[in-house]
Amino acid sequence: MSAARTQEYDCTAKCRLRQHGNAITAALTKRSIDNQKLASFIFKTCGNFANILDDLGRSAVHMSASTARYEILEWLLNHGAYINGQDYESGSSPLHRALYYGSIDCAVLLLRYGASLELLDEDTRCPLQAICRKCDDDDLATDSQNDVLVWGSNKNYNLGIGNEQNTNTPQAVDFFRKSNLWLEQVALGAYHSLFCDKKGHLYAVGHGKGGRLGIGLENSLPAPKRVKVSSKLSGDSIQCISVSRQHSLVLTHQSLVFACGLNTDHQLGVRDAAEQLTQFKEVVALRDKGASDLVRVIACDQHSIAYGSRCVYVWGANQGQFGINSNTPSITVPTLIKLPAKTTIRFVEANNAATVIYNEEKIITLCYADKTRYIKTPNYEDLKSISVMGGNLKNSTKGSAAALKLLMLTETNVVYLWYENTQQFYRCNFSPIRLHQIKKILYKCNQVMVLSEDGCVYRGKCNQIALPSSALQEKSRGSLDNWQDNDQNKTEISREHVIRIELQRVPNIDRATYIFCDEGFSSFAVLQESHTKYFRKPSLPRREHSFKKLLHETSDCDAVHDVVFHVDGEKFAAHKFIIYSRAPGLRDLIRCYLDKDIYLNFDHLTGKMFELILNHIYSSYWPTEDDIDCIQQSLGPANPQQRTRTCEMFLPHLEKFQLVELTKYVQSYVRDHQFPLPNARKLFNRLYRSDHPELYDVRIVCKDGKVLGAHKCMLVARLEYFEMMFMHLWAERSSVTMEGVPAEYMEPVLDYLYSLDNEAFCKQGYLETFLYNMITICDQYFIESLQNVCESLILDKISIRKCGEMLEFAAMYNCKILQKGCMDFICQNLSRVLCYRSIEQCDGETLKCLNDHYRKMFKRVFDYRQITPFSEAIEDELLLSFVDGCDVDLNYRMDAESKLKQAAKHKQKDLRKQDARHQYEQQAISSMMRSLSISESTQGTEVPSSPQDSARSEDKNWSRVVDKKDQKRKLAETALKVNNTLKHEDPPTQELVPIERKPLKEQTPPPPSHETEPTTPLSKSYNLDFSSLTPQSQKLSQKQRKRLSSESKSWRTNNPPLVEQSSTPVAVPNAWGVTTTPSGSFNDSFTSPTTGSSTDPTSFANMMRGHATSSTTPTDQSQSFSRILADEKRQRESYERMRNKSLVHTQIEERAIAELREFYNVDNIDDETITIARVSRPSDINFSIWLRQ
Repeated sequence: MSAARTQEYDCTAKCRLRQHGNAITAALTKRSIDNQKLASFIFKTCGNFANILDDLGRSAVHMSASTARYEILEWLLNHGAYINGQDYESGSSPLHRALYYGSIDCAVLLLRYGASLELLDEDTRCPLQAICRKCDDDDLATDSQNDVLVWGSNKNYNLGIGNEQNTNTPQAVDFFRKSNLWLEQVALGAYHSLFCDKKGHLYAVGHGKGGRLGIGLENSLPAPKRVKVSSKLSGDSIQCISVSRQHSLVLTHQSLVFACGLNTDHQLGVRDAAEQLTQFKEVVALRDKGASDLVRVIACDQHSIAYGSRCVYVWGANQGQFGINSNTPSITVPTLIKLPAKTTIRFVEANNAATVIYNEEKIITLCYADKTRYIKTPNYEDLKSISVMGGNLKNSTKGSAAALKLLMLTETNVVYLWYENTQQFYRCNFSPIRLHQIKKILYKCNQVMVLSEDGCVYRGKCNQIALPSSALQEKSRGSLDNWQDNDQNKTEISREHVIRIELQRVPNIDRATYIFCDEGFSSFAVLQESHTKYFRKPSLPRREHSFKKLLHETSDCDAVHDVVFHVDGEKFAAHKFIIYSRAPGLRDLIRCYLDKDIYLNFDHLTGKMFELILNHIYSSYWPTEDDIDCIQQSLGPANPQQRTRTCEMFLPHLEKFQLVELTKYVQSYVRDHQFPLPNARKLFNRLYRSDHPELYDVRIVCKDGKVLGAHKCMLVARLEYFEMMFMHLWAERSSVTMEGVPAEYMEPVLDYLYSLDNEAFCKQGYLETFLYNMITICDQYFIESLQNVCESLILDKISIRKCGEMLEFAAMYNCKILQKGCMDFICQNLSRVLCYRSIEQCDGETLKCLNDHYRKMFKRVFDYRQITPFSEAIEDELLLSFVDGCDVDLNYRMDAESKLKQAAKHKQKDLRKQDARHQYEQQAISSMMRSLSISESTQGTEVPSSPQDSARSEDKNWSRVVDKKDQKRKLAETALKVNNTLKHEDPPTQELVPIERKPLKEQTPPPPSHETEPTTPLSKSYNLDFSSLTPQSQKLSQKQRKRLSSESKSWRTNNPPLVEQSSTPVAVPNAWGVTTTPSGSFNDSFTSPTTGSSTDPTSFANMMRGHATSSTTPTDQSQSFSRILADEKRQRESYERMRNKSLVHTQIEERAIAELREFYNVDNIDDETITIARVSRPSDINFSIWLRQ
């Protein structure tokens, strides 16, 4: 139970006192107070401590997220704190602030509790855009590594995802992801696509009819396949690719152009080519004409373009897009477009109907309709890009086309739309997102796709709107085409209209570098930086893998040594396996003895010499001049005076023991009077467990009973676990049982302990599960070196979805390298990790370590992203004395029922905020509510002539409401007819019509009047919006229902009901004014009316229209207006439940009916009748209906 219910406050649970909010937010900035005391202060300060706001609109949740108070934040959320509140300072939500100040743990907690990633602050930035990124670091320069993400219709396998299913969210192409291929270019077409990787290799996918894939066949490919483009020049690679519906073009860095596909209009440009080419062939005519320094090729449906900085070559069908004589139907070989002398081309864009050339002089050359015209850029600004849409094709058989439009992006990031009919530029404004830096913009089918400089991708639809100043002066015009403006005083940039682009951010895209789409704006692709572009695995620590420690700790008392050398009266304990492997001469001597005592009585072999030999065998130690001096002293009376003489006495023993490298080392000193450099010293070969199996002196019994042989000296030298087991005389053992380790894991462990070969272990290709299990074994037996190797191998398999699990595993088993690698990876790809919720399973301590790592990685940023303690914060002593005796439970968690209630409450709050932002909806609703209001002062005013006129007026007002949902194009003609009809209807006049009861049938309303209606700024529509046909399923609030009820009562008191009796009976209609007729089939009863039509019961306009009609008609004395609304609402909800019922629920009901019939034994009972059937709401509810004249 929450402690808030037991605390007594001076304020209420809905306190809004700003002083309380200021005190709480200021206290949360203090760093010297622990979470327990700070939570007690928050709890005791205000009764509404979870949601109280300060002067800047910040709550305790905002400040807890900003200061990384993880425990306090979770405690507040479990007390019902609002999670998506936005402050007054910058419109930031708690998630905005958590990510801005580097509190990753608080950000994950907020997402876990339902925080929204789509909220926009005052700068129209979502929370993910506050994350620091490595690509923003100017000091870090790396090669391009781009992954491709695709989404769209995918009707012809053109996305390359392996199937034909459409996808609405961006996803990676498995073929490139699994092959670790980085892409540089993508060309999307309606039927096929081309991909080019970083190495210049070409891949094709999609519908292969006509040979457009270039694979030599006409087969379709659901997944990408590499295509060979045979360039005759060595070292040549692909520079540019392009596709159309018919063919494909490839340009190499040596200005060679290759083409394949259909050649019906000579669009391939290949000599003596048939109607189609199934393999890429070079367009030799370009090389013959000396085409060089080509930068790009463009493939259109019936023609092709290749251009450089000085020339533009075209070939294919002449649809007026070449700017040449219309008498030339097609161009079979590449031909130059005539341009002014010394023209330097910046770029060229084209579609099927027009070609646009932009040069360094800021002049646009437009080739369209067999003519060439020149257009000056708006305000003479430099352009980044141009997109071409529409245009009339003179030989087109698909009907009339839209007018030509050019969308231009200037260097100052301003977007203009040039329209053919008006010859004017229209300024484009983005809403609700403001983009300050635009990198690329695509314009197809009156929709745009935008790439911002920060790597985010947006989609939007263009709508023409009138500026307020011109809307007030607009007069009635007979033509509905708002583009046709014959004003003689028109300017270069339109002052009457602007283009508004409603943008929406495409999710799951981060650090995008380029965008692509097809001509139909139905398939999309994005190149984004790979998640491993900035990732570098931590290097393995350098370790000393010698046997130096083993040699120094070896004595006669341990149970590990198996040989003792007696040299010059001294004893040297050693290990046969190491001696056998590194000193073949000593090995032969040892084999001559039956016991472990070996006596080496050689002339001039001293104990110091043999000690030096053992040090070299065990630790690869190389003698120095000081060691030579010690050997001189150990020789006694035969002590030579020169070091070279001492080395000469030492050399015979080295040769006898067959220490080849040490012999060469000493010989070089004798020859050169100095020892060689360290880099010339050669190390011993690696040891392997399979060497000298006759020396096995320990048996390891694994979990599955398998026995593995090993050498004690190797186990003791490598692992502390075995050192403690064997390095004592009383611990003699010949068998070790490893109960928890299977043989498949123990054998690689033993092999690695012998050789310490990281590369050999990596080459085994162990699975990820095997590596995780190996780490648990290494952690159990302290095999740190092998554990580090396994961690490094796991980091090779890191991904966005698995990084959180890897981090949690690393924290659990103390994997330092894996933990550091995971933190580096997560911090470099934090936006993607949060989108996929990959680290939500991590505990709070792990996330706090991630906070510190993130702030260290971007130290330059977080040096100024800090919150200093507020000066007005309460003093520490006062705070401690204030909370003395008050303890709160930071581990309090809300129960499931309370969570549901809070979630519903917050959802309603979000909906209210969302409704408040949609002012156009409020205006429409308020206008309808005003039309429903009938007061005493309006008794003498003019009444509507008929309910139909009132309904038409309501319908006309509701058509002004604009919904941003995209509709299907097939509704265009219907929408146009509806718009035209509404504009020619009579203005509404008020009139009360009495009820006529007709028992047989309802009167048919007369056709609408087509009288001309004066055009007003409110009724004039400048854009045809399909959203007017979208149902608006918004319910009346309680306040609105009360208002309607009160207005209806005041109206009834002044206007007694007038009822006329009619002899013609009418059928009882249902709640939507439609006469109930028997249905011919089961499916007919569920057939819904056309969405957005006048008979659609889910349309909010029709609901309000029904209410408006009801407010002007008297009712029976037994019915009240609120009762009628309640009955109509219940029947509407019943209908909605019936219409929207899923097949699963229907099957459940059928199964329940069958089980009940079986339970009650309905079929075998004769003395009574039991009926079990689905009960639906009756359609003849007694309620009033207002007939239309």
